[in-house]
Amino acid sequence: MNKRTLLVVDDNIMTRQHILSVAQNMEFDVEEAENAAEAIELLKKGIAINVVIGDIRTSGASGMEFLKSLKAKSPPPVIMLATIDGTVVISKEFVTGGAFEYLTKSIETASIEKTVDTADYHKQLSEKPQVELTKTPKVLVLEDNTSCKNIIETAIKEIGYDIVAAPNGTEALSLINQGGFEMIVVNSRFPDKDDIIPLMNMNAKGSDVIVIFVTDSPDIDMAVQAIKKGAYDFIPKPLDAERLKTSVRTAWEKKRHDLQERLLLLLYEEIKKNAINDTLTGLRNGGYATMRLEEEIKRVKRGDYDTFAVVIGDIDNFRMINDKAGRHIGDVVLKQIGNIVKETVRKTDIASRTDGDEFMMILPGTDCYGAELMVKKVIKRIMEINRQEHTSLQDLPVDITMSFGISCIDCAGPEFVELLAKADYALYECKMLRDEKCLTYERLLREKPHNEGLFEITDEFEKEISNKIAYSLASLIDHKDMRTRNHSKLVSALSVRLGKYLCLPDETLYKIQMGGMLHDIGKLGVSLEILGKRDKLTAEEIETLKRHVEIGVKIVSSIHNLEMVAPVIASIYERWDGTGYPNGLKGEKIPIESRVIAVVNTYLAMRIDRAYRKGVADSTAIEELLKNRGKQFDPQIIDAFLQIQRQR
Repeated sequence: MNKRTLLVVDDNIMTRQHILSVAQNMEFDVEEAENAAEAIELLKKGIAINVVIGDIRTSGASGMEFLKSLKAKSPPPVIMLATIDGTVVISKEFVTGGAFEYLTKSIETASIEKTVDTADYHKQLSEKPQVELTKTPKVLVLEDNTSCKNIIETAIKEIGYDIVAAPNGTEALSLINQGGFEMIVVNSRFPDKDDIIPLMNMNAKGSDVIVIFVTDSPDIDMAVQAIKKGAYDFIPKPLDAERLKTSVRTAWEKKRHDLQERLLLLLYEEIKKNAINDTLTGLRNGGYATMRLEEEIKRVKRGDYDTFAVVIGDIDNFRMINDKAGRHIGDVVLKQIGNIVKETVRKTDIASRTDGDEFMMILPGTDCYGAELMVKKVIKRIMEINRQEHTSLQDLPVDITMSFGISCIDCAGPEFVELLAKADYALYECKMLRDEKCLTYERLLREKPHNEGLFEITDEFEKEISNKIAYSLASLIDHKDMRTRNHSKLVSALSVRLGKYLCLPDETLYKIQMGGMLHDIGKLGVSLEILGKRDKLTAEEIETLKRHVEIGVKIVSSIHNLEMVAPVIASIYERWDGTGYPNGLKGEKIPIESRVIAVVNTYLAMRIDRAYRKGVADSTAIEELLKNRGKQFDPQIIDAFLQIQRQR
C-alpha cells in the first residue's frame, strides 16, 4: 500500500502528540502545524496530504478559511476531519462546509483510528480508480531516432492520447515519479543503456505504468527479459504504425479493465463492511447483531457457557431532538451514545445500533445482574455528557437520556426471537414507568407473573436480516449522493404499495421491496463527478452511468439472501417496447417486479431536484408517464399507478 500522510493542526501540543502517535501506529507519515496559517503555508510547499485533522479554533486563520483552502486544492481536496470544541451551530456549519467528519474533544484513540480509516477508504473508493477510468491516457516517449519518434508520436496522437517526449531515461524516470503517466514507449537500444535498465525494472517493483519496448535489433533474449520484468509488449523495427496503435490501445484497455476490477473489489470490501457495520456510530448493525444472537444461543445450548444477556436501549425524546435541533445534531447524539457503548462493553460483547435511535448489546456469559451493572455505567456516562459545558451538544432542547430493557437466557432458555421480544417488552415497560431507566424482564415476571405470554412472536429471521442489510446498503447510497437522500427507500415503499394494488403475491412484493431499496446500489461505482454534474453528460459519461446496473447486479449477487433480487435490478431500465438496456427485453419478458419499480423510480426521479435541474410538478410527471405508456412502461402498471395517485 502507498504511504499515506496525515497533517494535524492544533495549538495544544498534547493533542497534537496524541493524534500524531495514533497516526504513526497506523503507518501514516505525519506533518504538524500549530495553527491554520502555518498549515496553509505547509500545504503551499506541495506536500501531498491524505488526511487533515484540524482544530476549528486554531489561531492564524479561521477554521472555515482553512477548510476553504483545503477544498480549493488541486488535485482533489484532501479529506478534512475537524476536532470540535464549540457550539452546535459552529460544528454544523463546519461539516456543511465540506468537512468529511468531526471528532469531539477529548479524542479517543479508537475514534481517531475508525474515522481516519473510514475517511481514507472513502477517498480511495470515490476518487482514484474512477478518475483514472475516465481520463485521457498520457504516454511518455523515449526514442533517439527522429524518424521513429515521429511515427510513434503521430500514431499515438491519432488514437487521441496525450504525449510527452523525454530526452533521456533519467528525465523519463523523473517525469514518471512526478505522476500522471499511464504508459511509456521506449527504444530498448537507447544509447545510454544505464537509462533503460530502471525502466525495464519498473513493473517488477510494483509500478502500474505500462511499458512498451521498440527495437531496431530484435533480440529474443532481450524480449523475454523485458516481458519477465513486466513490459507489456516488444515491437520490432521498422515500426508498423497500425501494430503500435493496436498495442497501445490494447494496453490501455487492459489497464482500464484492471482498474474496474480494483474498483469492484473496493466496492465489495465496502459492502462487506456496511453489511455488518453501522456507518454512523461504528458499532455493528442490526443484521449482524441478529445473526450473532442466534449463534450465541447455539453456543449456550452446546454448553460453551451458562447464560448471556441481551440489552435493548432506546434514546428518550429523540424525535424532539431531531425536530428542534436538527437531524445533524441527532447524528451527533447517536455518535456520542455509540462511543459510550463501545467504550463500556467488553471486547467479547457485541454492541450494535439496530435501527434509528435503538441500540442492542449481546453480553455472552453475563447474567441479568451483570447486564444491569454495565447499563448503569452507560447511564452514568450519559449523565456526564449532560453536565459538560462548551460541548457540541450544549444547545439540545432536552437532556440526553436512555431507557433499557434486559432479558437473559440459560441452557433451557427460549429461542432468540422470544429473547429479543422479552427484552423489548422490558424496554417498553421501562419507558412507561419513566422513573427508572433500566428494567429486566425477569423482574417483570417476579412482579407481574401474568405478563408471560402477553405478546406474540413471529420468526422471520432470514427476511429480517435481508431487510436490515438492504436498509444499510440503501443508506450507503444516500451517503454517496446526498441530493437523492431516501430516494431508494421511497421507491421501495411506493413500489410495494403499487404491487399490492395489482394484487401481486407476497413473494413478488418482497422482491419489489428489496429491488426498490437496492435498484441504485450500483451507483457506488460511479464517480461523484458524474453523479453531481450540473451540465449535460457526455456520451462516455452516460455509458459510465449505465454501468451502475451491471455493478449493482454483481453486488447483490454476492450477498446471501439477496441473490434473488439480481434479475430485478438487471431489468429496471428495460423498456416495454424492447429498446431499453442492458438486454433489450420486451413486454412481459421483463420481470413484473422490474416493471413496477421502473414506473415508480421514473416518477420519483422526475419529482426530486437534481444537480442539473429542479424537480417537476406532480401533473408534469404524470403527463410524462402517460406519454410513455406502452412505450417505456407496461400500460397496465401505468393505469394502476394513476389510480393510486388519484386516491391520495
